[in-house]
Amino acid sequence: MGRKTFDSIGSLATADEHRRDRRAGWRAEGVVVATDLPTAFALGFEDALRNGAEEVMVIGGSTLYSQSLSQAARIISRSSPRL
Repeated sequence: MGRKTFDSIGSLATADEHRRDRRAGWRAEGVVVATDLPTAFALGFEDALRNGAEEVMVIGGSTLYSQSLSQAARIISRSSPRL
């Protein structure tokens, strides 16, 4: 999940969370922070293997989507009304 998305919707308590943020030093309880996309994917895949999950999901926003699209095996598109 990107920083702006996390800041707007907060934590997803039902999933292990990895948040990508270019700003070193940002922290939140229960969230693993990666400062680049390859690290975020590596952390996500490690957790998926450890927890028996079959996939890793990218959750907003547009910059994160555009950077990760080439690695997608499938796309699930959802939209929500602006808050």
